[in-house]
Amino acid sequence: MTAGIQRSEWRQAALAALLLKLAALAVLYYGWCFVPRANYPADLWMTRPTTSFLDNLVNFDGAWFVRIAALGYRRLASGDYDLAAETARLRVLDPLGYRQGLYPGDPGRIDRGYGFRHWPLFPWLIRATAALVRDYVTAAVLLANLGYFAFALLFYALVRADFDHLTGLKALLFASIHPGAYSLTAGFNETLFLALVAGAFLAGRKDRWLLAGLLAGAACMTRILGEIIFAPLLYEYLRRSLNPEAGPAPLAAVLGRENLARAWRKFMTKPALLWLLLIPIGTGIVLLTFQRTAGNPFVFFGVHEVNEYGQVNWPWLMLLETWRKGPAVWMKELPLHLALLLAILASLRHLRKSYLLWMILFFLIQTSNANHSYLRYQIQCLPLFIALADLSRRHPALQAGLIALSAGLFGVFAVMFINGYWTA
Repeated sequence: MTAGIQRSEWRQAALAALLLKLAALAVLYYGWCFVPRANYPADLWMTRPTTSFLDNLVNFDGAWFVRIAALGYRRLASGDYDLAAETARLRVLDPLGYRQGLYPGDPGRIDRGYGFRHWPLFPWLIRATAALVRDYVTAAVLLANLGYFAFALLFYALVRADFDHLTGLKALLFASIHPGAYSLTAGFNETLFLALVAGAFLAGRKDRWLLAGLLAGAACMTRILGEIIFAPLLYEYLRRSLNPEAGPAPLAAVLGRENLARAWRKFMTKPALLWLLLIPIGTGIVLLTFQRTAGNPFVFFGVHEVNEYGQVNWPWLMLLETWRKGPAVWMKELPLHLALLLAILASLRHLRKSYLLWMILFFLIQTSNANHSYLRYQIQCLPLFIALADLSRRHPALQAGLIALSAGLFGVFAVMFINGYWTA
């Protein structure tokens, strides 16, 4: 359990996080120095190709977070700003979507409305931090990288609740060298989301449901997938009603009539589980924000659907659609879907059932969406890295291959990202 973590082990975990961060920065920087940039304008979600390394860390979605932080959803969507002045100030604006349509059916492009696909907590934090550091790009990158260290230590503590020190370090390693882990250094909101989710689940493991609800609710204000943690946390509540320790808790016993009655009595005498209602409340704050700024709380759904990569349908249809988009899309999407499915199957008898539930729900949601950003979205599935660490512990022969493959692909996609090639 986390209470048994030695001070020396904490130091080693912190050192591992620091070394992994420095390694990621080195890969990105050397790739930026020596690999040719993508031809500009390749996409409207980029910084200028002549800007600095720091500026290119907010390529793609990172640029949207900076724009929202500086201009707000409404001004950004309407084009109510001086393009030349704001481009000089923010360095992440471009003319390709300026003063264009917001909703389907509007004249022009939909691109300006893409701001509504990005949840507000991270831009709000960027705005607050920019007041201190006097630069929005610096604020975004600083927050993302500080968030990484918070995530690393919370995630290590979460893994240590069930496994030994070495397995905790391996789980952190696999998360940090995932092919999409460049997003843990870029000015994206992944590290904030991961820190909040890891902290929420760790709090739930300790029966601190108010803290779990607050953190999970904040996660819902960071990314739409924050809602997914509600079901695993509810299962964890039932599981802890059966056995609050790290020992065995068979699925049939956790969901059995006797334990459900025990959990109900526990809830009636101490209804701390109600704090999990903060999870949908977090989403409600996002919807209220969109209602206030766009006049439509579900504006994000319309913007998402009109994108050729944004449709939602049955998983098998969306996987087929991903295939039809050609190798430039499916080669970085379908192998990762398969890897997650194999990790689920390999962990059915070994991993905590709440983690398995988390992984299964994540798999179903992501395969129902024809996006082509799954390369980094998979980072959000924290139990995957626990499963990989446990798998390498049980089958040491697989460890070197898993690390080499993941780290190699991380290098490829990190270099592509920093130079403006579409990966995000």
